[in-house]
Amino acid sequence: VLGAVCLISRRERSFTTDVVELVTAIGNQLGIELANAKLYDRLVRENEKLNSVVYISSDSAQRLELEPLLKRVMIRAASLLKADAGYIVRFNNQTHESEVVAATAPFEELIGPRGPASRGLSGLVRDTRQGRVFNAAEVGRYGYSPIFQQVSVSSALVVPLTSRGEIMGTLTLVRKADSGNDFTR
Repeated sequence: VLGAVCLISRRERSFTTDVVELVTAIGNQLGIELANAKLYDRLVRENEKLNSVVYISSDSAQRLELEPLLKRVMIRAASLLKADAGYIVRFNNQTHESEVVAATAPFEELIGPRGPASRGLSGLVRDTRQGRVFNAAEVGRYGYSPIFQQVSVSSALVVPLTSRGEIMGTLTLVRKADSGNDFTR
């Protein structure tokens, strides 16, 4: 049951069987239309995902240019999940260091410098090997870059990037406090 159609009359009267059958048929048609609209929305969303895969795997992926590919992955993930910003961290498992290798504004200034792989939001996800949503308080506590405070992050979604059982890095998507939405809702 998706809903109900109610008939109300200001006068006291009973509805005939024909009226009840007509309204029932209208209700059934409305139910079909609502279900079709939901299906259409789901298909549009799936199409967006498939288009993202095609977009990401084209051009720079064919030439094996890693940095542009990572940026494309991050931008598409941010778009699909309606994030305000994001960045990708790559781990060097030999030196136990991490480095931001792709980012959108305002996190672009994080690209380049290296730090301990165990530090920050990415370090926590690396240790647990599971994606996680961090609320504003946790971002303030664990996000060691001052950019997190400057941007006023409401939540951060951090997921591990894994290949053959090894965590290669993390993808972090951020929603700002002024966006009116966070990843916890």
